[in-house]
Amino acid sequence: MSSDQASTGDPAASEPHRYSLRRQDGAWTVYCARTGQPVRLNEVPQVGLTRAVAADVARALNSLDPCD
Repeated sequence: MSSDQASTGDPAASEPHRYSLRRQDGAWTVYCARTGQPVRLNEVPQVGLTRAVAADVARALNSLDPCD
């Protein structure tokens, strides 16, 4: 994992996740690993977040829609 990407903090970090984090311009983005695009919740891109908030969003999304 590169220094500009981070796991969601889950204990099973070695398992693939559909949603992950990346650092952009000093803030964090939640993105879809399948498309590489930022996640949108209620039409709001999940960009410019603190690491803690981004990790919470990714963790919640991964629990609802895990990677097969």
